[in-house]
Amino acid sequence: MRVPDGTLTPTAEQQAAIDAFATGATVVIEAGAGTGKTSTLRLLAAVRPQARGLYVAYNKAIQVEAERSFGRNVEARTAHSLAYRAFGAPMRHRLNGPRVTSRDAATILKAPSVPLGGDVVVTPAAVASMALRTVAGFCRSADEAITARHFPRPEAPEGTDLAGLSATVVGAARRAWADLTSTSGRLKPSHDVYLKLWQLSQPRLRYDFVLFDEAQDADPAVADVIVHQDAQLVAVGDSAQAIYGWRGATDFLERAPADHRVELTQSWRFGPAVAEEANVWLGVLDARLRLRGSPHRVSTLGPVEVPDAVLCRTNAGCVAEVMAAHDQGRPVALVGGGDDMVGLAEAAKRLRAGQPAGHPELVAFNDWADVQEYAENDPGGSDLAVAVKLIDTHGPEAIIAAIRGCVPETEAALAVSTAHKAKGREWGQVLVAGDFREPKPDPVTGVVGPIPAAEAMLAYVTVTRAMGRLDNAGLAWVHSHPAVNPCHGEATGHGRAVAADVEAPAPGVDCAEEPWHSETAISVRARSLVASHPAEPVVPPAGTLVRVRGLRGEWTVRGRGTDGSVTLTGGPSRQWRSVTAERLLNPACRTRRTTGTTPVPAAAETADSPTI
Repeated sequence: MRVPDGTLTPTAEQQAAIDAFATGATVVIEAGAGTGKTSTLRLLAAVRPQARGLYVAYNKAIQVEAERSFGRNVEARTAHSLAYRAFGAPMRHRLNGPRVTSRDAATILKAPSVPLGGDVVVTPAAVASMALRTVAGFCRSADEAITARHFPRPEAPEGTDLAGLSATVVGAARRAWADLTSTSGRLKPSHDVYLKLWQLSQPRLRYDFVLFDEAQDADPAVADVIVHQDAQLVAVGDSAQAIYGWRGATDFLERAPADHRVELTQSWRFGPAVAEEANVWLGVLDARLRLRGSPHRVSTLGPVEVPDAVLCRTNAGCVAEVMAAHDQGRPVALVGGGDDMVGLAEAAKRLRAGQPAGHPELVAFNDWADVQEYAENDPGGSDLAVAVKLIDTHGPEAIIAAIRGCVPETEAALAVSTAHKAKGREWGQVLVAGDFREPKPDPVTGVVGPIPAAEAMLAYVTVTRAMGRLDNAGLAWVHSHPAVNPCHGEATGHGRAVAADVEAPAPGVDCAEEPWHSETAISVRARSLVASHPAEPVVPPAGTLVRVRGLRGEWTVRGRGTDGSVTLTGGPSRQWRSVTAERLLNPACRTRRTTGTTPVPAAAETADSPTI
C-alpha cells in the first residue's frame, strides 16, 4: 500500500512501517538516532486521513513542533495536557501557589528526626524532603499505593542501616499524598500529582489510533494508560536511548504487545563516520539495530578546537567545562540550568559551617569531612568523587557564581550539557568531555570490567548529537575495551575485532626511534597478520606509554579509531589526540603493569566519575 501523494517520498523502511500500520494492528517502530521519527509518523497518519489520531509527545516543545507537522486528523498532546482538564484544573490555585520550604513541609507532615547511629541525625526537614521525593517516584510508577520501593535511598557509608529512615519517610510520604490530593491541602503539588490521579482513574481516550513517541523512556504511569486503550497503537523510539531507568522509566518498546516490528536505520542527522562510531556503542549494547549515515552529510571524527557543544556525563563535569569557558571569555550556556550542582555546593557550605546538609542525598553525613572520606574511599561514593573534588578545588561560592554567570543559549557561543539533557538535541561540532566512566580492571586479575548498559546508552546518545564533526575525546577508551576489541586489535563499527596479540619489546631494548610497526615490536602472530596486510601498521596495546612524532611529552595509547587512527591521552596538559599509527615512537619500550594480555591503567585514569 502507498501513501497519498505528498511532499515526502517514503524510503523502503518507512514504507514497511506504513504497510504495517495499514493492517490496523499494533506496530512498534525502532528508530535510531536522527532517522526521522516524526516524518515517518506523519506518513502513517496520512494513510488514514478520516481516522482520528493522537500523537503523545514527550514534552511541550515536541508537542508544539508536532502541531505544525501533522495533518488535521492528528491531535498532538502531552500526557499532562490530557490529564489537566479533569485533574489539574481543580488544583490550579495550588499549582500556581507559593513554594513550601522543607521546614514548613516537616511541620505539615509532622515529620520526626531520625538517628542513623553515631552523631548523625536526619532532621525533620530532610525527612520531609525525602518524603516528597518518595511521592514523586510513586507518581511516575503504575503502582496503586506508596510503598518502600519508592523510597529514594540516600548516599551513605557502607553498612549504614536505613530501615528505620525508610519506614519513617514512607509514612510521611503517605501523609503527603493525602495532603496533595485533598482540596484543603497545604503542600504545593507538582504536575505529576494530577497525572497520577488521571492514571489511577483508568481513563479512556476517544481516538482511532495513538502514536506514542519516545516510548523507550515512558514513565510506567503513562505507559499504563496507553496500553489500556482500544485504539490502534504505534509505539516509536530507540531502545538504545532508554537513559531514564534511574528515575523509574521502563522501555515500553520491549514490552509492547506488537503485531509488527519495523526499524528505521537511515540517519539523516550525520554522515557515515559518526554513524560508525554510534554503531560501536550499539554493538556494546548488543542491539539489533545498526545505523547508516546520510550520504548527504559530511561528518568527521577528530579534535575540535572550537566546539558548538561540550557534552558531559555529570553535572560536576558540566560545571568544570562552564568554568573553563568563563576563563576563556566565551559566553556559555548550561543546558537545563545547574540547580543540582548549586544545591550540592550550598550543602557543602552548610556542612563546612557545622550545620545539617539540608540536601536529600547527603542526610547521612555529619560534616563535609565525612563526605570527602566517603567519596574517596567508599565504593558507593564514586558518583560523588568529581563533584567533591570540584568543590574542594574551587570552593562552593565560585561554583555557584560560575553557574549563575551562564547566559541563555540564544546568546551563547558554547553550549554545555549533560548527556541526559542533550537527548533530542543536535549541534554541528561536538566535544565529548572526559568524565564518562571507563570500567576499571580487576586489581587482582587485571581483567577489565564490562561496560554497564546504562553507561553505553549514555555514550550512544552523546556521540549521536554531532552533525558535522565529533571529538570523541572522553569516550575513545571504548576502542580498546574487550567488548569492542578483545585482543586490542582494530575495532570495527560492529563490535568485532581483529586479533593482533601485539607485544611490547622487553624493557631495556634500545628502540627510541623505532616505529611501532617494526618487526622487533610485534609477536609471531602479529607478524603473520602484518604480512597479510603489509600496509596496515600495528598499534601497541592499550595502556602503553609512547612518544609521538611532532608532539611533546609521553602519551598513553587508548585504542584504535574506526578511521584507522590511534587515540591517545597525555602530553603536557593531559589532553586527547588522534594520530596516524606511523607517528608513534617508543621512547623506553615500557608498558603499564599488565596481567595476561589486559593492561592495567593507572588509577588516576580509571577512577569512576560522579553522576551528581
